Amino acid sequence: MASKWQTAALALVVAAASVAYLGAGQTPTKISPRDQLKVTVFGLDGMSGEFLVDTDGTFKFPPLGLVQASGMTPREVEAAISAGLVTGGFAIRPPQVSVAVQPSSSRSVTVTGEVKTPGTFTYSGEMTLFQALVKAGMPTPGAGDQLLVIHDVSTLPGTDSTAPPVEDVETRSFRDLENGNRTNDLVLRDGDRVFVKKAGQVYIGGFVQNPGAYTVEPSGVTLKQALTLARGVTERGSDKRVEILRKTAAGKDERLKDVTLDTIVRPGDTITVKSRIF
Repeated sequence: MASKWQTAALALVVAAASVAYLGAGQTPTKISPRDQLKVTVFGLDGMSGEFLVDTDGTFKFPPLGLVQASGMTPREVEAAISAGLVTGGFAIRPPQVSVAVQPSSSRSVTVTGEVKTPGTFTYSGEMTLFQALVKAGMPTPGAGDQLLVIHDVSTLPGTDSTAPPVEDVETRSFRDLENGNRTNDLVLRDGDRVFVKKAGQVYIGGFVQNPGAYTVEPSGVTLKQALTLARGVTERGSDKRVEILRKTAAGKDERLKDVTLDTIVRPGDTITVKSRIF
């Protein structure tokens, strides 16, 4: 187990390594919780092995104790371990260290809708929205501009695993990503679903009988008509607790909460039916 001064020294080394690497202007894949790391320390027998990154972003690496890994690149972790072994008195000179992220099937995202090769794709480290689209063969010519990223927030740490699934939907513009505007890209979470809409469709989700994307007239339909397309709300849902996510002319997300069954739903809207209050 590392002493307090060893832990503090290692933290300083990690920070220094991170700053140095970012200064080089490179953006390689970063390590995430639940990644399996293969650490090789050359010249120091017994220190190499495979280690699982915990949910707090650290992994146990004797004799240094807990080493921060999440949010860092493999090269940064290599530098931190190498310098930490010297600081802790386990090596006279910085040893050569190799850190590799092992392929893992435990983390995945699903891409459906108007893409050339829809499916579920496994990954290790991080996967961005644009990378997921590349794996799915990119959107088809009939795809619209709007991309939906659907998070199941009930799976996040600290949430009640027995509670009904709760979805959080984000939208992004494919045209922005295609034109190189990566500021609208985002790092996906394990289990995320990416849906690429057709032009002229609405997505209906939440507490409805048949969630999915539905084609509507360019002039729009009423909320009541849209819910009928999804075979109505479920027993747990309420047509009085509906939220509509809409892109403004400026390209920003607008959430309409005070809606009625007569509210006009437009192509490109995302409708979320919430649970009724018991």
